Amino acid sequence: LIIDEPDPCVMIIHDSESIEVKNKILKRFPYAELINTNETHGIVDPEITDSLLVSTKKNYVFLETQDLNTITSVSSLLNSQISSQRVIKLMTTYRSDIYENENISFEHLGNLNFTYPSYYKPIYEKNLQFFNEEYLTEYGKLPNKTSIRAYDLTLDLVLRSSVYKNISKSVKIGQTEYLQNKFNYQEDIKGLINQSIYMIEHNKLEIRELEFGSSFSEKK
Repeated sequence: LIIDEPDPCVMIIHDSESIEVKNKILKRFPYAELINTNETHGIVDPEITDSLLVSTKKNYVFLETQDLNTITSVSSLLNSQISSQRVIKLMTTYRSDIYENENISFEHLGNLNFTYPSYYKPIYEKNLQFFNEEYLTEYGKLPNKTSIRAYDLTLDLVLRSSVYKNISKSVKIGQTEYLQNKFNYQEDIKGLINQSIYMIEHNKLEIRELEFGSSFSEKK
């Protein structure tokens, strides 16, 4: 991914609500091209992106906004500018529920290998299927991600309290993982902080988990 590229072409499309995260990305990639959508009334000029994206390098575009119209138009625009000579990867540091809106093309996100960190794994696996069936039988509806997280968290607390009477000492257990969530706590002045996240990538019409390492790889 981008951390392995010696000289990536980076673009940051942001708004006034994401100045802080824009600055953090810019600190890591000081030569990144910037597009402030507040200055363009939420519209990104295709001629500008076409002139900034190159064919000699991989292009990484950070989309840091929660505006539905901007997300829809930018993902559509970038999708149209992909070619056999020009590789474009769309990324964001925060994928909110706005991306569930039907106006955002799942196909476009897949073509752009949309990548983002997530506190839960939005991947349907066999164990989750069994849980859904049991939940549906018990409550007459399918669980949402909050219900699944509550279940995973309860299991984790039961495990940790059974091994260590003091939950704080349970950090020694390390990382645990359940249906859609994993937990790896570190002590903080405010208590225990869960450090575990998933790195998720869209690949065509599928979603896959990427593993952390010297480079990211698909989890088998």
